[in-house]
Amino acid sequence: MNFEYLLSLINGGHTHEKFENELEIDKQLAIKSVHDAGRSWLRRDANNTFILADRDGDGSWENPYPLRLNHLNNQAFVFDNEIYHRGNLPIEEGTFSPLIVDMNSLTSFDISYQTNAGYYSRIGNSCTVHIIIRIGSVNDETTAMNSIAIGSLPYPLEGGRWPAVPINIARFSPPDDYLLNAAVLRADSFISLNYINTETSLTSFKLNNIKSGTEIRVSTTYAV
Repeated sequence: MNFEYLLSLINGGHTHEKFENELEIDKQLAIKSVHDAGRSWLRRDANNTFILADRDGDGSWENPYPLRLNHLNNQAFVFDNEIYHRGNLPIEEGTFSPLIVDMNSLTSFDISYQTNAGYYSRIGNSCTVHIIIRIGSVNDETTAMNSIAIGSLPYPLEGGRWPAVPINIARFSPPDDYLLNAAVLRADSFISLNYINTETSLTSFKLNNIKSGTEIRVSTTYAV
């Protein structure tokens, strides 16, 4: 495939007679079109191939580049955002220590834990967490009526999304109007612990609803 034909493909199939081509050999190979709104430019240097564009016709190539292919590291970028695929997804795994916190202040309570263990796996912008909490004792009676949540998640939730989270709570003190567990993953990086009451309203669990032996398990995946 010659350069003139390649240039005609990049520029929407226009024939090469409409363009002035210049070949530069100085650590780079460039194919340039006469500058015109909506036209593009293919450039290659030692490590990258670029496609640039000038969509507003102001005489300047757009930065960041619409497309950059890094053939040294086998990476591709659209406007400087890396394109991920099955072969290059970043994978991160680890543990964390989830805590029962005040839902409003996110401060921790005076609680001793038999277990507070969390495992997470992040692939790209998707994070999966598995949480188990067993309460040893609750030692803070002054905040008994405060709403509770699970804090110290490994990554905050992507803003603007508050998805429902499956949750299992065993051996707790249910409120009088308790009907069904319900939890919500909040954008400010905690899981609010709620229940559906007999009037089908979403209501927060309070600190006095958990006690020695209460067990909370959560497994969910969310966007970060």
